[in-house]
Order: sequence, then C-alpha cells, then structure tokens
Amino acid sequence: MGRVSQITTVEFDRLFVGVNNGIAVRASLGGSFQHTHLGMQAIAIARSDNKIWARSASALFVSTSPGVVWSSAMPIPSSIKILPKEQFALAATDGFAYMVATKSPGETACGGNDILVVFNAATGSWSTQEVLSSDLETWHQERKGKPGDPHTCDGTGSDGSVEGRRFIKSIRLSDLTLSNVVGQRIQIIYGSGQDVWRARGQASDGMITDWNWMVGTHGPGYPNRDPVHANIWDFHVYPSLAGCTAWVAGDGGVYTLTVPNPDCEVPANRT
Repeated sequence: MGRVSQITTVEFDRLFVGVNNGIAVRASLGGSFQHTHLGMQAIAIARSDNKIWARSASALFVSTSPGVVWSSAMPIPSSIKILPKEQFALAATDGFAYMVATKSPGETACGGNDILVVFNAATGSWSTQEVLSSDLETWHQERKGKPGDPHTCDGTGSDGSVEGRRFIKSIRLSDLTLSNVVGQRIQIIYGSGQDVWRARGQASDGMITDWNWMVGTHGPGYPNRDPVHANIWDFHVYPSLAGCTAWVAGDGGVYTLTVPNPDCEVPANRT
C-alpha cells in the first residue's frame, strides 16, 4: 500500500489508514484491510456523524458507506492558497468539511491571519473565513489596554520552520444531553502553533460564529496567556461525561486543562 500518512479509528473497531494512493480500511478488529484507490495520497482523515472524509494535498473525498465507496475527487480551488505545512489538517460535520490556510500579510503582527477553509457538501462550493475570536478581542482590551482585535494568527513561523503545527480536528463528546451541534457535542478545534481555538457555533452556511480561546502559549513574543511552553504540536479533548479534560502537547511536554463545562467552553478566568 506504500507510505502511511495518517491512521484514524471510528466506532466498532473500524480503522482507516491514509496511504500514498488512497485509503485502506479494516472493517473489524483482526480483519484484513481493503484498499480503495483514490489516485493520490490521502494525507488527512476525519469522521462526522454519518460520513468519513479524506483529503489529499489538492482534493477532498467523502464516503457515506462508511469507507466502502468513496466519491470522486472534489478539487480544492487554486484560488485558495494552502501551504504545505497546512495540508494535513481536516475536520468535518455531515454538512461541511474544514481545512486551514493563512492570509499573509494580515492584520496581525505574526505569520498572517488564520483562515478557515469551508466546503459545503450540499452545494459543492468552497469558501473561506477569517478566524475571529471575541475572547482575543476582550483580552487585548483588558490586559494590554489596546483597541480590541479579534484576528487570530499563524504562530508557526515560515513554512519550513518547526515552531508548532497548524491543524484542525473534529471531536464528538460522549454526553448525549448536549445538542448534537458545533460548540456542544461536536467540537471543532483549530491549532495555530501558539494558540488553540474552539468553535462556539456553526451558521447555516458552515461559517463559525465565534472562537473560544482554549490555550495561548508563554514566552517572548507569544500570547502569554497560559503557563504552556511555546510551540504546540497537538491537542486532544477526552470525550468524557463529566466536565471536559483536554491535553496539549508541545516543545515543553504535555499539559492538562480541565474545565467544569461539559461543552468544553474555556472561561477567561481559568487558572
């Protein structure tokens, strides 16, 4: 099957492996893998309630089987500039798939503004949205005495740098008392190298209504919001029933954040 690029599991021991010419699926524990040829390397995989999504560097694929039959390639428009370091990012709901990009130069002083890339499954259309956070806007006003600026930014440096990783992922919580919508049971997490953002809600066109600031790293020139070493490489939310526990991994090790809110809303006055 060639080089493995990503491994993703879903319920019932079903395992998806991205390889250099498609997807390999193991339907059950101990079973054999069945390979689907997509004609290009699958570098990221995500699941939603009823679909499995995969992407290459230049296209998106979706399966409703799940994973038995895949769509034809849905090309990412050439007008949407996604850097090589951003190509391994994918999140999804049934109606929309999400990727990351950067607007450079942007309004921020770092590597450029964070951009959310949105694919609408109903219309087959692509769009982009700047990642804006009311939390960040308020923090600028209260902590720095400056006019509020909601623009979040790419903190990973140049495309060849090693200052954290840019990612987006979707996680489903176990608490069935939460509404099955983005910001409640469905969590969409955006990592920008020095910060982690959580989607608070999703509009009917797939756009995210606001971003909750979960983590901001510490150090010269960094956000200095949390006692977390600079350069974040990964983030995971444990889908438990009692509160919300998250882990962030970076150059300084692994840190734990626990908040009482079952929807993982991180308050501004956390410690």
